[in-house]
Amino acid sequence: MAALKELLPPAKSSGTTHYDHSNDPWFKQRYSAAEADQSVTVKVNLVPLYRKRDGFRPSKPEDFGDGGAFPEIHYAQYPLGMGRKTGAKPGQKTLPVTVDEHGNVTFDAIVKQNENASKIVYSQHMDLVPKFLKNEKEEDEEEKEIDETTQQTKAELEKIVNRRLSAAQPKNVPTQSSDSKFIKYKPSATVCSV
Repeated sequence: MAALKELLPPAKSSGTTHYDHSNDPWFKQRYSAAEADQSVTVKVNLVPLYRKRDGFRPSKPEDFGDGGAFPEIHYAQYPLGMGRKTGAKPGQKTLPVTVDEHGNVTFDAIVKQNENASKIVYSQHMDLVPKFLKNEKEEDEEEKEIDETTQQTKAELEKIVNRRLSAAQPKNVPTQSSDSKFIKYKPSATVCSV
């Protein structure tokens, strides 16, 4: 081998023939973080086996190991922090329960989110029931008729009440004439004397 090196011309560059990933910044960051974790303590968080993950809820980066999310677990998962909003506070999407005047829960706050916030959204059964509009002219005529009938009835009742009240008052009692009248007494023939 030494003879072969002597025969060949010297190398122009000192680089390696294979790709050295240790010089790549992405790998440097990943491996330096991994080495730092190994140097501090080795913390192994075991992921349950495939069919035994019923109560398992991965939330920390350690729960994912070095892999991605678990598709069989129906829960919002963010492996390695991917997809997680940085400024989001937990519980920020919680909506208050609202109740209408009858005590029924209204779901308007849920339906009127995001792009529906500026739209008119029908979310109750009463929104589906057709509404029949009344003719305003007919209503006005009916109202006038009702008012006239009410006034006539009121006037008639006032007449009756005033008549009865005037009869009950002493100043309206008819006075007797002060002239005396002579009445001749005639005994009847049917009265028998004893």
